[in-house]
Amino acid sequence: MGVDPTHARKLTGHQSEKALERYTLRGEQEAAIAAYYRAVGEEMEKQDLE
Repeated sequence: MGVDPTHARKLTGHQSEKALERYTLRGEQEAAIAAYYRAVGEEMEKQDLE
């Protein structure tokens, strides 16, 4: 999300795209949840991210 995956892997020490995927998918999920709450005009609660 905003950072080239190659650069992200170098910064985090992951050697493969698959190893980094676990973290990038979670970040995308959190962004989608936040976007949904903004769209419907509700506050996001911390428990919604868990």
